[in-house]
Amino acid sequence: MSALNRLSSNSCNPVVASSLAGVRIPVSEVRYLAYGLYRDIRRGEIVGYDAWMGLNSQPGAVVVQLDALCAPQQIYARGGARLPDAR
Repeated sequence: MSALNRLSSNSCNPVVASSLAGVRIPVSEVRYLAYGLYRDIRRGEIVGYDAWMGLNSQPGAVVVQLDALCAPQQIYARGGARLPDAR
């Protein structure tokens, strides 16, 4: 997780690291990490996050979508990235 903290400090990093481990992507493979957030426009409160990560071995990004409390909602690939095959 310290590798993720060096890329982007965020309280959701432990959950993102666990989500990556769950799909067999080592944290050491992450080249960049950027968080986007979603707000409830009327109340202004944060309702969720997206953690976008580029990987050393492929183009595109892997995205972990999280709720406001950092609970993972889904993980998916974009722009040519691929998740490892399920076993």
